[in-house]
Amino acid sequence: MLKLSILVLALFQMEVRSLAAQPKLSTMTETFKPAIIERIVKKDGWRFIPRSNLKLLTKETQILAGYALTVLHYKPKNSTTITLGTYFLQENKSVFIHETSVEVQSLTVYKIKDREFAMRITFVPFNAVRGERKEFLGAIVTRYVLDEDGDENFESMYQTNNMPEKIPNWITER
Repeated sequence: MLKLSILVLALFQMEVRSLAAQPKLSTMTETFKPAIIERIVKKDGWRFIPRSNLKLLTKETQILAGYALTVLHYKPKNSTTITLGTYFLQENKSVFIHETSVEVQSLTVYKIKDREFAMRITFVPFNAVRGERKEFLGAIVTRYVLDEDGDENFESMYQTNNMPEKIPNWITER
């Protein structure tokens, strides 16, 4: 698999994974074979829903690489709609962002040594259909955000279905 790192407008750093088996996508102006951008770094961090708008459902403890991992599961108190971008790298090396309206379904927080280092956010895409009614469009979309340097700013977003299996050094070195 091809992996690249690029910097776009000094706002995002991205890692790209080629999707050789991915079908071609079309826009109104061109057709391209996309490569999904696996990791996007946003200097001021990724924010999807304020913690005050969430209700704690469960808290559990697991073991991860010898550390006690606290997992907190939340759901929104009210229906929360946002626009979610999916980032692709086009053949000409420009970034294509496909935006979709989504409803936040859940947020899971991962903590070690009482320090939050990762979150999983799940969304369901939808089409608005006359007024408040929503027509949901298929599978749940998952994003993971990580605080890679311990500044409590979740700057790395992963567009994968699985959480990156790593504990940041700032946790293990303390």
